[in-house]
Amino acid sequence: MNYSTVFFLTHIYAIFNVQNVSRSELEPKYRFERCQEVKGICKPFCDDIEYDYGYCIKWRNQCCI
Repeated sequence: MNYSTVFFLTHIYAIFNVQNVSRSELEPKYRFERCQEVKGICKPFCDDIEYDYGYCIKWRNQCCI
């Protein structure tokens, strides 16, 4: 197996592994604390993939990046 194959398989595994953890499994307190660390702009919609990769919904359905 070469490096690119290993990288590809690792990436695919990571994507499927992240999809198995939804934001509903996190405690609200933990989600709020993650939001406190976010600096940047907010937009009106945040999908699950953005959330799972470290973005978060701060309040009033704002997705802060």
